[in-house]
Amino acid sequence: MQSLAPIRLEEMEAVELLNRKDTKFIFPASRINSVLNRLKDSYRILEVNGDRTTGYHNIYFDTADHFCYLQHHNGRLNRYKIRIRSYVNSGLTFLEIKFKSNRFRTIKNRIQVPTGTTELRDEMKQFIRDHCPIDPDLLQPAVEISFDRVTLVSKDMTERATIDLNLKASSMGKELNLQHLAIAELKQDGIISGSLFKWVLRRNHGTEKRISKYCICLSATHPELRQNTFRIKHHYIRKLEKSDTYE
Repeated sequence: MQSLAPIRLEEMEAVELLNRKDTKFIFPASRINSVLNRLKDSYRILEVNGDRTTGYHNIYFDTADHFCYLQHHNGRLNRYKIRIRSYVNSGLTFLEIKFKSNRFRTIKNRIQVPTGTTELRDEMKQFIRDHCPIDPDLLQPAVEISFDRVTLVSKDMTERATIDLNLKASSMGKELNLQHLAIAELKQDGIISGSLFKWVLRRNHGTEKRISKYCICLSATHPELRQNTFRIKHHYIRKLEKSDTYE
């Protein structure tokens, strides 16, 4: 990671990407150094207070019958995910509501909440009522997910990308460790064709897949849930785990 030139947060926020295309990849975490070394001449890495990775801790909420999970599993649009997200490095915590519209747009609403918040308080429930049709009184913690994020910006300021590493999850006493897996997301200017990031990932065993960390982690820790849609992704993730070397 030290081979990439840094970019400050205020510089990165200048990359508007109003017309953009999002693409997700999964690849072996063992390839991270190879990926970053190939990108060092064309991308910069977000650095905040000397840190080049940002720790995330998420608590996802769902109903007792897993309404949000099943909406995603069944391919429904106009769907929601609700979580408390904590940024470990800065200590900031937010309640976030993600909405996937029937036009394939993702809209996020969030409010800052006190550090250490782990359950929905009255003002948070009101925020949910204002931005989501799901009754917040029906919501309960479903799964906790933590990971470390690397954020990259292309030097021509047409792309942003994130790579999530050290993924762990827990739900009702069940633990999941996916540290062998890296999940990358590319936000690309919709006018620009081609991408070095895509090229590099494909040559480092990266596979383009739409993947939800919430759904993958919840279905892995709760095999009794309906998960036909995710079986192929689970199989691929297990395949990566069984492969000892990609060098």
